[in-house]
Amino acid sequence: MDFMLWATRSVHLFAIIVWLGGIFYQGLFVVPRLKSDDKVDAVAIAAMLQFVPIGWMCLTTALVTGVALMLFSPRFLFFEYHDYWSVALGLKQLLFLLMTFFFFGCSRMLKLAVAAPEQSHNALERVVQFSRINVAFSILVIGIAVSMR
Repeated sequence: MDFMLWATRSVHLFAIIVWLGGIFYQGLFVVPRLKSDDKVDAVAIAAMLQFVPIGWMCLTTALVTGVALMLFSPRFLFFEYHDYWSVALGLKQLLFLLMTFFFFGCSRMLKLAVAAPEQSHNALERVVQFSRINVAFSILVIGIAVSMR
């Protein structure tokens, strides 16, 4: 059982590191290049589109391993928020769902910007907004996760 817990936690951390690294990279380096000098940067859009499948893979892996870690924990009780750890876990789950929602929106807006260049201005504004929201939520999740130890 100890090996399963160690392996699950390792895979979970790896998925989270790749996911958050991609979110931070896009939010801090790629998104500012999306609209430089009032023209759309095709290389930035292509870089963001390349991360979409990797992002979905990381989200799925984090979800499956996170549920497994939650169920392996002796502190976890279904729908009971009796201590700080349980409340922090609930907040992490809520933020994970919100980040998934905004990642889905970001990927849809990127595909819309590629498919309809005449509407790319509005779509790219949403991509910038969703990316910044995901970066902010990522920082909150990291803080909550660190405080759970």
